Amino acid sequence: MRSPAVYLTLMSGVVLLYPDEAFTQETGTGRMEIVFSDTAFSVSLNLPSAEILGPEHPSENSAAQTSIAVAISDLSEPLKLFVVADEAVCFTAVANVTLSAVGLGQATDTAQNLKGNQNHFQAEYQIRCQNIQAVETMRFEFFDRFPNVEKLLVYVNRSGHRGTQEISRTAPDLSL
Repeated sequence: MRSPAVYLTLMSGVVLLYPDEAFTQETGTGRMEIVFSDTAFSVSLNLPSAEILGPEHPSENSAAQTSIAVAISDLSEPLKLFVVADEAVCFTAVANVTLSAVGLGQATDTAQNLKGNQNHFQAEYQIRCQNIQAVETMRFEFFDRFPNVEKLLVYVNRSGHRGTQEISRTAPDLSL
Protein backbone atom coordinates (compact mmCIF):
# COMPACT_ATOMS: atom_id res chain seq x y z
CA MET A 1 0.00 0.00 0.00
CA ARG A 2 1.31 3.43 -0.92
CA SER A 3 1.59 6.15 1.65
CA PRO A 4 -0.53 9.33 1.22
CA ALA A 5 2.64 11.33 0.44
CA VAL A 6 3.47 9.04 -2.47
CA TYR A 7 -0.11 9.22 -3.69
CA LEU A 8 -0.12 13.02 -3.57
CA THR A 9 3.20 13.14 -5.38
CA LEU A 10 1.85 10.90 -8.12
CA MET A 11 -1.38 12.89 -8.31
CA SER A 12 0.42 16.23 -8.61
CA GLY A 13 2.21 14.91 -11.68
CA VAL A 14 -1.12 13.98 -13.22
CA VAL A 15 -2.98 17.15 -12.26
CA LEU A 16 -0.42 19.62 -13.61
CA LEU A 17 -0.88 19.74 -17.35
CA TYR A 18 1.85 22.23 -18.11
CA PRO A 19 5.46 22.67 -17.03
CA ASP A 20 6.14 25.03 -14.15
CA GLU A 21 9.72 26.04 -14.98
CA ALA A 22 9.02 29.55 -16.24
CA PHE A 23 6.67 30.22 -13.36
CA THR A 24 9.08 29.26 -10.61
CA GLN A 25 12.10 30.98 -12.13
CA GLU A 26 10.76 34.35 -13.22
CA THR A 27 9.93 37.19 -10.84
CA GLY A 28 6.68 39.02 -11.49
CA THR A 29 5.07 36.05 -13.23
CA GLY A 30 2.05 33.97 -12.31
CA ARG A 31 0.43 30.98 -13.95
CA MET A 32 -3.19 30.59 -14.97
CA GLU A 33 -5.08 27.73 -16.58
CA ILE A 34 -8.51 28.17 -18.18
CA VAL A 35 -10.60 25.15 -19.19
CA PHE A 36 -13.91 25.60 -21.02
CA SER A 37 -16.93 23.30 -20.96
CA ASP A 38 -20.36 23.68 -22.60
CA THR A 39 -21.74 26.25 -20.14
CA ALA A 40 -18.83 27.23 -17.93
CA PHE A 41 -15.12 27.70 -17.60
CA SER A 42 -12.81 26.93 -14.74
CA VAL A 43 -9.76 28.96 -13.84
CA SER A 44 -6.76 27.94 -11.75
CA LEU A 45 -4.46 30.77 -10.73
CA ASN A 46 -1.10 30.48 -8.98
CA LEU A 47 0.87 33.57 -7.99
CA PRO A 48 3.98 34.07 -5.86
CA SER A 49 2.92 35.79 -2.64
CA ALA A 50 5.65 38.43 -2.95
CA GLU A 51 4.12 39.59 -6.24
CA ILE A 52 0.79 40.25 -4.53
CA LEU A 53 1.95 41.44 -1.09
CA GLY A 54 5.30 42.99 -1.92
CA PRO A 55 8.73 41.72 -0.91
CA GLU A 56 8.61 42.43 2.83
CA HIS A 57 5.46 41.29 4.58
CA PRO A 58 5.96 39.43 7.85
CA SER A 59 2.71 37.83 8.98
CA GLU A 60 3.25 38.92 12.59
CA ASN A 61 2.44 42.49 11.58
CA SER A 62 -1.26 43.51 11.58
CA ALA A 63 -0.85 45.67 8.46
CA ALA A 64 0.50 42.62 6.61
CA GLN A 65 -2.39 40.50 7.85
CA THR A 66 -4.76 43.16 6.55
CA SER A 67 -2.94 43.14 3.18
CA ILE A 68 -3.37 39.37 3.00
CA ALA A 69 -7.08 39.60 3.81
CA VAL A 70 -7.62 42.35 1.20
CA ALA A 71 -5.72 40.37 -1.44
CA ILE A 72 -7.79 37.25 -0.74
CA SER A 73 -10.98 39.32 -0.90
CA ASP A 74 -9.95 40.90 -4.22
CA LEU A 75 -8.89 37.54 -5.66
CA SER A 76 -12.30 36.14 -4.66
CA GLU A 77 -14.00 38.29 -7.31
CA PRO A 78 -12.64 36.82 -10.55
CA LEU A 79 -15.03 38.58 -12.93
CA LYS A 80 -13.71 41.96 -11.72
CA LEU A 81 -10.15 40.82 -12.39
CA PHE A 82 -10.71 38.81 -15.60
CA VAL A 83 -13.43 40.64 -17.52
CA VAL A 84 -15.48 38.91 -20.21
CA ALA A 85 -18.23 40.27 -22.49
CA ASP A 86 -21.45 41.24 -20.74
CA GLU A 87 -23.34 39.30 -23.45
CA ALA A 88 -21.97 36.05 -21.98
CA VAL A 89 -24.03 36.66 -18.79
CA CYS A 90 -21.47 35.00 -16.52
CA PHE A 91 -21.42 34.66 -12.76
CA THR A 92 -18.99 33.19 -10.28
CA ALA A 93 -20.27 29.84 -9.03
CA VAL A 94 -17.16 28.97 -6.98
CA ALA A 95 -14.20 31.04 -5.80
CA ASN A 96 -11.64 29.45 -3.49
CA VAL A 97 -8.53 31.47 -2.65
CA THR A 98 -5.75 30.42 -0.31
CA LEU A 99 -2.29 31.54 0.65
CA SER A 100 0.10 28.67 1.14
CA ALA A 101 3.09 30.04 2.98
CA VAL A 102 5.79 28.41 5.04
CA GLY A 103 5.91 29.91 8.50
CA LEU A 104 2.67 31.86 8.23
CA GLY A 105 1.32 32.28 11.74
CA GLN A 106 4.35 30.71 13.39
CA ALA A 107 7.07 32.40 15.42
CA THR A 108 9.58 32.21 12.57
CA ASP A 109 11.16 34.68 10.22
CA THR A 110 8.16 34.88 7.88
CA ALA A 111 9.51 37.95 6.15
CA GLN A 112 12.25 35.74 4.76
CA ASN A 113 9.85 32.83 4.16
CA LEU A 114 7.34 34.93 2.23
CA LYS A 115 10.08 35.97 -0.21
CA GLY A 116 10.59 32.39 -1.39
CA ASN A 117 8.90 30.86 -4.42
CA GLN A 118 7.32 28.13 -2.29
CA ASN A 119 4.73 30.65 -1.02
CA HIS A 120 1.79 31.23 -3.34
CA PHE A 121 -1.69 32.55 -3.61
CA GLN A 122 -3.74 29.83 -5.19
CA ALA A 123 -7.21 30.42 -6.57
CA GLU A 124 -9.73 28.07 -8.13
CA TYR A 125 -12.77 29.50 -9.86
CA GLN A 126 -15.81 28.05 -11.59
CA ILE A 127 -17.55 30.58 -13.81
CA ARG A 128 -20.94 29.72 -15.30
CA CYS A 129 -22.29 31.54 -18.35
CA GLN A 130 -25.65 31.65 -20.07
CA ASN A 131 -23.93 32.27 -23.41
CA ILE A 132 -20.45 30.72 -23.25
CA GLN A 133 -19.91 31.37 -26.98
CA ALA A 134 -19.82 35.11 -26.23
CA VAL A 135 -16.64 34.59 -24.19
CA GLU A 136 -14.23 35.35 -27.02
CA THR A 137 -11.82 37.62 -25.15
CA MET A 138 -10.80 38.28 -21.59
CA ARG A 139 -9.45 41.62 -20.35
CA PHE A 140 -7.04 41.36 -17.43
CA GLU A 141 -8.03 44.21 -15.09
CA PHE A 142 -6.01 42.05 -12.69
CA PHE A 143 -2.86 44.03 -13.53
CA ASP A 144 -4.46 47.28 -12.36
CA ARG A 145 -5.24 45.73 -8.98
CA PHE A 146 -1.89 43.92 -8.52
CA PRO A 147 0.87 46.21 -9.86
CA ASN A 148 3.78 43.91 -8.85
CA VAL A 149 2.65 41.17 -11.23
CA GLU A 150 4.22 41.78 -14.62
CA LYS A 151 2.74 38.89 -16.56
CA LEU A 152 0.73 35.71 -16.45
CA LEU A 153 1.44 32.56 -18.41
CA VAL A 154 -2.05 31.52 -19.49
CA TYR A 155 -2.88 28.01 -20.66
CA VAL A 156 -6.25 27.65 -22.38
CA ASN A 157 -8.15 24.46 -23.21
CA ARG A 158 -11.28 25.11 -25.27
CA SER A 159 -13.08 22.49 -27.34
CA GLY A 160 -10.04 20.25 -27.22
CA HIS A 161 -7.72 22.96 -28.53
CA ARG A 162 -4.88 23.87 -26.19
CA GLY A 163 -2.86 27.01 -26.36
CA THR A 164 -0.50 29.11 -24.33
CA GLN A 165 -0.34 32.89 -24.21
CA GLU A 166 1.65 35.35 -22.20
CA ILE A 167 -0.53 38.17 -20.90
CA SER A 168 1.14 41.27 -19.47
CA ARG A 169 0.23 44.66 -18.16
CA THR A 170 1.25 46.15 -21.54
CA ALA A 171 -0.86 43.57 -23.44
CA PRO A 172 -3.72 42.71 -21.05
CA ASP A 173 -6.16 41.13 -23.51
CA LEU A 174 -6.50 37.38 -24.04
CA SER A 175 -8.06 36.12 -27.25
CA LEU A 176 -9.97 32.92 -26.63
